[in-house]
Amino acid sequence: MSTVVENFGDALHSRAASWVQLALGVGLFALSFRFDGKRATGPRLRPRMGGPRAMVVLGLTAGVLEVATMVPYLAAVGIMTISGLPAAHLFFA
Repeated sequence: MSTVVENFGDALHSRAASWVQLALGVGLFALSFRFDGKRATGPRLRPRMGGPRAMVVLGLTAGVLEVATMVPYLAAVGIMTISGLPAAHLFFA
């Protein structure tokens, strides 16, 4: 990502890029109304509410799984960062 920012940093901070980001944001906001679930027809299945204990267990489980999958990823990023290789070698080796 640093290579992209170095090469296109000025273009990404230009007035034109800001207008493109604004247009994309407005377009995505408008598109979100197309997927509004309130307009759905037919029978809807409503999940049973679990209560506070179920929500705590769900949150803790999601946190443990996130940490367990994040640590190897962060280790790999750290190894690639300190390796001293140019960015092209990291992606196309």
